[in-house]
Amino acid sequence: MSPQAKRDAVRTLVTERALGVTRACGLVGISRSLFHSESRRRINDEVPIKRRTAIAAQNRRYGYRRIHVALQRKGWLANHKRIWRLHSKARLAYVSGDASSSAATTVREFGRATALSI
Repeated sequence: MSPQAKRDAVRTLVTERALGVTRACGLVGISRSLFHSESRRRINDEVPIKRRTAIAAQNRRYGYRRIHVALQRKGWLANHKRIWRLHSKARLAYVSGDASSSAATTVREFGRATALSI
């Protein structure tokens, strides 16, 4: 059971069963400080996603570390773990390979004639 679900259970006990907060927290198995604390996690990841996607589109070989540094240089303060989470969620992990694998990718994306002209 998540902490938020436990908080909701305590709220239900307090409002519907007329129990005190201390008693309700004891029944659910959380501390009163956990009940009163609020999450500080940022839910809105739109701006970092847009910035990261723009940087990744310009520099296709950039990994999450270089994207993190590029964001810092542009004045965006973002935690490297957050950038990794967004990077892996978007599945932008760079797959390294030799020249033959990149030629195969070119064939898949642009067709055989374009790959042979390269």
